[in-house]
Amino acid sequence: MFPVHKKGNNRDINNYRGITSLNAVSKLFELVILEPLEAHCKPFLSNDQHSLTPGRSTATNLLCLTSYITDCMVQRAQTDVIYTDLAAAFDKVNHDIAIAKIKKFGINGIPQGSHLGPFLFLLYFNDVHRALKASRLSFADDLKIVAFSSNSLKCSLIGAGSTQ
Repeated sequence: MFPVHKKGNNRDINNYRGITSLNAVSKLFELVILEPLEAHCKPFLSNDQHSLTPGRSTATNLLCLTSYITDCMVQRAQTDVIYTDLAAAFDKVNHDIAIAKIKKFGINGIPQGSHLGPFLFLLYFNDVHRALKASRLSFADDLKIVAFSSNSLKCSLIGAGSTQ
């Protein structure tokens, strides 16, 4: 493991992240198991996640949002979007929760700096999609929560004004 400077004063230890330097055999092993692992876990991942998903990207994420907004405009409704980005999300993972979740999938460990780490993070983050009832889109830890309203009274109550 070695430290990598993230930001700020390079003399402050809190501004560093520990990265595991995996040997070539470990990285090759991860590449071999990543595809079957993704296939096994794919049914559990939200369709609203556009990261690390074949055929999906930041562009498809934006296209879905544009489609939502266009549909809303056609219905003469208001669209509200909350953009979130979890700062240093991978660094702030509650490891007890993460380990419990990935054990349900029969996986042990979350190696940062590896090929498996980002995919295992998606499994950890996936519950956000189950918890939110609103329309949502995500790319890794970047989350858009989308709300629509065609009721002008409801719109004014949420502080967004009238849709007339």
